[in-house]
Amino acid sequence: MKVDATGYQRRVFVHQLRLIRIGNERVVRAIRDYYRAFVQRSRWVREELIGVGDLERYEDRLKDAWEGHFLWMRDELGEAAAEEEQRRYAGQLYKWVETEPFVFRALEGQRQLAFREDSQGRVTHMFADKIPTVAFARLAWYETEPFQVALLSICAALLLSALMCWAIGAFINRRAGISRAQGSHPASRARLLAAVVGGLDVLSLGMLLFTLSRSQANVATNVPLLLLPVMIVELIAAVLTLGVIAFAVVAWTGKGDPEGRPYWSVWGRVHYTLVALAALVYMVWLYCWNLLGFQF
Repeated sequence: MKVDATGYQRRVFVHQLRLIRIGNERVVRAIRDYYRAFVQRSRWVREELIGVGDLERYEDRLKDAWEGHFLWMRDELGEAAAEEEQRRYAGQLYKWVETEPFVFRALEGQRQLAFREDSQGRVTHMFADKIPTVAFARLAWYETEPFQVALLSICAALLLSALMCWAIGAFINRRAGISRAQGSHPASRARLLAAVVGGLDVLSLGMLLFTLSRSQANVATNVPLLLLPVMIVELIAAVLTLGVIAFAVVAWTGKGDPEGRPYWSVWGRVHYTLVALAALVYMVWLYCWNLLGFQF
């Protein structure tokens, strides 16, 4: 089938192929494939072989499948990649052709990719024939890297603030000549406990990131030995976190205060509550990723 390629030069997909430096012959082939698909689908609708809604749903599922593969490749590439590297990865993405719905074959070789959708037509998994025992699940929004980084950054900032507030408070008390007996008030013990938990949590997070960045082992199937001390620190912090949560509650009621007044100012109690929440969220995060305790 011959197709006049000059009428398609302004199409978006042609510009995209030019950007990644696809050769003229392959561009013409892509235009011919586009024309064939357009004619075939038009005939299907005209002869009522499929409904318009069925075609739109199929195209949406197809776009969803390719978007999942594109996002996976973008994460592999990284946000700071050079333009030439981006072109190279885009060229790799173009090396796949659909042989049947949600099944793709590499143009070079016999490698295959397949996608699975749920009852609502959303692509949920990707399978590769090179690793048939592994299924790649599509991440939920809260499992994506930007959300995870933002969550851990906020938690780390709050936990560090607890450590800093205790250190500043201890320095001020020492300069003011406050005795240890006066410093043994439940509010002082609460700040000390929050500082200890904050220090342990930040320490475990730093050790965890260092271990995962330096370890050459596949952490999906093997546990690096360097990770064992991290888990011990996390277990200690998890137990102490319960005490911080308890102090966050009594700080508002004033229990333990000789005069029955709430601890600190309103902003002080809000800050302590946020620190307790950050410590709890961090423990939940560790548990969700099987990093709390020896779950292996």
